[in-house]
Parts: sequence; structure tokens; C-alpha cells
Amino acid sequence: MEDDFTVAASVSGTVIAGEEIPSPFAPSSPLPASDKELLSFTSTCLVGQTRPGLDLNRFKYLRGPDCKVGSIIGDNKPYSWSVFSMPDDSICWMVTEHLGESFTATPSSSTSSSTLPSRTSSPSSGASTKSAKSDEAGSSYQWGPDKVDVMCEQVKGFPIPCGPGLKMSDLIKYTDRDKISKVMLEEKLFETWSYGRVVLLGDG
Repeated sequence: MEDDFTVAASVSGTVIAGEEIPSPFAPSSPLPASDKELLSFTSTCLVGQTRPGLDLNRFKYLRGPDCKVGSIIGDNKPYSWSVFSMPDDSICWMVTEHLGESFTATPSSSTSSSTLPSRTSSPSSGASTKSAKSDEAGSSYQWGPDKVDVMCEQVKGFPIPCGPGLKMSDLIKYTDRDKISKVMLEEKLFETWSYGRVVLLGDG
């Protein structure tokens, strides 16, 4: 038997017998401009994990049944760093550099590690955003495989609470190169957390 009406479905709605019925999946309003802005960051972070089986006589931090967390805030330097003991007698570690101003990653078709972010002025400064590529090449807010080595060199002398006289260089020495990464700690508070009947929950 032939139907006496036609049904056509789309993302924006469903048409039944010539009348459009709004789809529950259609957004109630477009995204605000603030949600379309690039993510910004004020910190970069060097992270790694040493190989298992560190010498407990040297890395006394690993002794005992409990996992330990130690954090240090740099004195007269824009860094903080932390160490975490692991059950396999390895140490996870991270060094955060606090840049003191906000940056955004600029879109680029190139995947080169030389791609740089832009500096974004604070709202109170009234200055415009400018590209950092022209006058700040070599700055520590850059990222990419070669920049990992640069930051390792910068932080190698930082003391760590893992044993007498130990420094960050002792952790870097026992960390495989492919287990070290440098990342941007991006931050953004979105206004939109749902789309139709889909809602984002938790930490994205």
C-alpha cells in the first residue's frame, strides 16, 4: 500500500507532509563568539617517567610501601616541579614553567616544530595580540621534539626531594627520551556544554 505522505529527515529537522518538525538534535542557538576563540595557555609543562628499578640506596624517596608526592615552588624563578613515586620503583616527574602572560596556538598547515604561538595581551593592557615568531624565536613557550631538549637543559639543576644531592638531571638521565614530552597547559571556560540532546560531562 502506498503512503499518503512523504517523510524526509535532516539534521535541521524532519519534514512530514510538507510540514517541518524541528529536530531534537538541532542546536537551539549558534555558538557564542567566545566558544570559537582559540584555547590560551599561561604555562608549559615538561613531563616524564623514569625507567623502573631505580637504585633505592640512591633514590631513597622510593623506599617504603606508600607512594609519595613531592612538590617544589621555585625561589625567584617562574617554575614549579613535582615528583611522584611509583610501585615499580620508577619516578614520574613534571616541571611547569609559568609564563606570566597568555599565549594562543596559531593555526598552521605546517607540522614543523618551529611553529610558534601568538602572545595575547591581558585585557587590562589594551595592547593588541601579535605574532611571537618575529621577535621571540627561541623562547621557552615553544614546543616540539627539539624544544624538549632545550627545556631539559634549562631545568636540569633543579633540586628534587628524592635523595641527598639529587637534581632533576638525575631523573632526566634515567628517563627514555620517548617518555619525555613538553605540552601547553591550555585553559578555557566554555559557555556551551550541550548540543541538542548531547551533553558533555566531566573533565574533557
